[in-house]
Amino acid sequence: MKYKAICFDADGMVLVPKRFSQEIQKDYNIPWAVMEAFFASPFQQCKVGKADLKEELSKVIEIWGWKGTVEELTAYWFNICSEVDMQMVGYIRSLRETGVLCYLTTNQEKYRVEFLRDQRDFRSLFDDIFVSAEIGYTKNSIKFFESFYKHLSVPKGEVLFCDNDSENIETAHEFGLETHLYKDFDSFAKVVNEL
Repeated sequence: MKYKAICFDADGMVLVPKRFSQEIQKDYNIPWAVMEAFFASPFQQCKVGKADLKEELSKVIEIWGWKGTVEELTAYWFNICSEVDMQMVGYIRSLRETGVLCYLTTNQEKYRVEFLRDQRDFRSLFDDIFVSAEIGYTKNSIKFFESFYKHLSVPKGEVLFCDNDSENIETAHEFGLETHLYKDFDSFAKVVNEL
């Protein structure tokens, strides 16, 4: 195989795509207009480790009309939006069995990535996990790539970076990694299997 390492995205690739803002609108009738300011600013700070999700949510749950606690809200959020794609999980395991290093590169705040590591067993699924909240930059920044690549012992041309966001793909390509814009499992597996 050409690639010695493959970087996977969490949401929409390893996890079944679901948006928290859409799910909570559907389940609890909390309108997007009420949540939009939170996701536009405080949540962006949480994703790079500059704000604490639970502290920021405590400031808005009354405005949102959420009747429970912050802990109950995050439990709902993480559970509803963390359904694992078992086909992808099986594929990752088979790749690792052949010696391919598999990494998770994800834009996440600290509590959700902790949930994924422990409750969805990502800690054992991947060789390593690189998270925006721990790095301090999201995947649309070269600094994200500079940081996580220091931990790899594989030449850039032998690393395949996969993501469903074209901006992240462009940044990875600019950094010098091989890239694949993820659309669905079958086209991704075909690309990898042909190498």
